[in-house]
Amino acid sequence: MLRTIAIVAAAVFAVATPVVQFATATSPVAETNLVRDGDTTLEAAGYAFSIWSLIYAGLIAYAVYQALPSTREMPGLRKLGWPSVIAMTGCGLWLIAAMLDAKVATVAIIVISAATLTVPLLKRYPVQHRIEFWLVAAPLSMLAGWLTIASAINALTVLTGMGVITAATAPAWATGGIVLVVAIAAGPSVPRPTPRPVPRRWAADKPSSWMPASHRPRSPQPARSRQSPTPGPWPP
Repeated sequence: MLRTIAIVAAAVFAVATPVVQFATATSPVAETNLVRDGDTTLEAAGYAFSIWSLIYAGLIAYAVYQALPSTREMPGLRKLGWPSVIAMTGCGLWLIAAMLDAKVATVAIIVISAATLTVPLLKRYPVQHRIEFWLVAAPLSMLAGWLTIASAINALTVLTGMGVITAATAPAWATGGIVLVVAIAAGPSVPRPTPRPVPRRWAADKPSSWMPASHRPRSPQPARSRQSPTPGPWPP
């Protein structure tokens, strides 16, 4: 029961955080110092973030499904329940850390969230029903895929903002980041469900097939003013 409640709470926290930011006109992520100071090496294209609407919908569906009395003790949920709590909580905490310009904290949060969810997803579990695949494996795989790839982008952004990556070395770092993203995308894919319990590996790369194309290296830009960002809504 504790795990069930924790999953619901984490899903609500993950989805509610950007909603509250939007409702209170809190600074959008794109206008925070975290991004403004370090997006000259590699950045995600704006349309890449459109998948978050689908991820959030999937997380809510997952939270509701796992709370049903008949599904609470499924093997997959026993293995993925607590890792999903950490990952979903990390989604909300990352937005708060970005708003506060806690650069190192954003990297720590996203890397821990990605690793915690991706490792168990790469193991073998029995996908018992097709609905379990779509309401458990699919949404968590999408989340883990995004977090894993975004970890590289986040790290490059922070290193650029801290001055570790300079205008001279930015192209090499950007190329390395793209190679890493492509390598992740080339990993194992999410298996198709079967009507009967068969051990399957839930790999966390569902969004990986299109995310490499949604990230682009940036040309060095002139130094910009580091004044406080203008408040505004954060687009999900």
